[in-house]
Amino acid sequence: MNYKKIDYLLQMKQIQRLPNVPHHRSYNILEHGFVVGMLFRWFASACDVSYDINVWDKVLMHDYLEAFTGDLNFVVKNLTEKTSSAWATIEKEVCDRDTALNHYSDEAIKSAMTEEQHILFKVCDYLDLWIFCKQEEALGNITTGNKAVIDNCKRLIYGLCGQDRKWLPIFDFMAKYTA
Repeated sequence: MNYKKIDYLLQMKQIQRLPNVPHHRSYNILEHGFVVGMLFRWFASACDVSYDINVWDKVLMHDYLEAFTGDLNFVVKNLTEKTSSAWATIEKEVCDRDTALNHYSDEAIKSAMTEEQHILFKVCDYLDLWIFCKQEEALGNITTGNKAVIDNCKRLIYGLCGQDRKWLPIFDFMAKYTA
């Protein structure tokens, strides 16, 4: 048994998401991973995307590396090609240093999935953040940061799904969701 893996898992409860956006409620990467995993399961069924337990493990634990690095938001990670490359280098060096984290780099996750699975995973990743921020909005969080995250998530989700009718259950959920 690799106890270090359990230590990292428990550390995920301490890593807060959205450190640069004011919000009313706590939002850690462990709960985020669970919600993304469950959204993935339910939308995989609704959108007819097959997957196995290894793919689901990657979805549930997709932020596992952040137990070591802390949360770094999408905008910063992808600010430019240079920052995106720098993040990939950081992930590789962290994984090379600690094999407990090896299977959870962005590259390892993507290579373990089909294109369809990866699209659904990324959509569910953004969808959980969109839901959280919509709930924040319902609680009175009308900050420009919260609004920007909602808009960015929606743009990213629609960008990934395009006009493919396969993803209609996701579009339907977003249209009908009320916090």
